[in-house]
Amino acid sequence: MRFVSLLAGLAFAAAAYAQGYPSRPIRIVVPYAPGGLPDTMARLVGAKLGESLGQQMVVENMAAPAASAA
Repeated sequence: MRFVSLLAGLAFAAAAYAQGYPSRPIRIVVPYAPGGLPDTMARLVGAKLGESLGQQMVVENMAAPAASAA
């Protein structure tokens, strides 16, 4: 019984190891408007990181709307 459990565990481990990480593009979320220094830095770092990982990097800018003065 232990031998069967060992074989089943090895089969699951081999299947988990075979999956490439990450399997989809990596997102870098920048909390500022596009075109600024944080956006430029994220794109530069993302390009270098993408080259070293061999994975596509996507930079997304999600700037919050400015609060209106009341």
